[in-house]
Amino acid sequence: MALFQRSTSTAQLPAVLAANGAILVLAVPLGTMLGGPLVGAIGARPTLLLCAVAIVALGLVAAGFAISRRSARTLRRPRRRSHVSGSSYPGRTMPGMSETTPHQHHAIDYVEFTVTDLAEARRFYTEAFGWQFNDYGPGYAGIRNPQGDSEVGGLRLDETVRAGGPLVLLFSTDLDTSVQAVKDAGGQVVDGPYDFPGGRRFHFTDPSGNELGVWAER
Repeated sequence: MALFQRSTSTAQLPAVLAANGAILVLAVPLGTMLGGPLVGAIGARPTLLLCAVAIVALGLVAAGFAISRRSARTLRRPRRRSHVSGSSYPGRTMPGMSETTPHQHHAIDYVEFTVTDLAEARRFYTEAFGWQFNDYGPGYAGIRNPQGDSEVGGLRLDETVRAGGPLVLLFSTDLDTSVQAVKDAGGQVVDGPYDFPGGRRFHFTDPSGNELGVWAER
């Protein structure tokens, strides 16, 4: 039994043991029957008779054990499992790295924090939450997405923190069309469109006064 403890699961063990038991039950009578010709050749001495039967029985047990091992390997053959990728969250692609997930048009894509001390902000979020950053110079740091090669937000240096807290940015495949859509729906464009190192963006306020941004790749 110990021979299968490392390679056979509990669910598979009864089938393997049943096969071994059947082999052992059949081995002795078959050995006696097949050993008859040997006995006729060597005489009817009890000791030689027992030896002949034992040799044949051991040979059958060895052959049966090899067959049962092949059966056990077949039983424990793993089933093919479908693989689900872990990179399934939208985010801004880091420069120089491949994009894991396409940006979704007009979906929430990025969150930007205004900070008065960039180095101190990076230190705080790293120590408190384990965030990692991409360095874009003295005025900006991208927040890395822990799920893949992308960014989920950024820290932007400014003299004062903007009212309303972090800025939520949407992604657009056509920035000029998005600008017009905001105006047509009754929103107000309060900044931009303007260029930045990663593309173009503009800010707008909704009818309640919430300020959001929209960005697009170049």
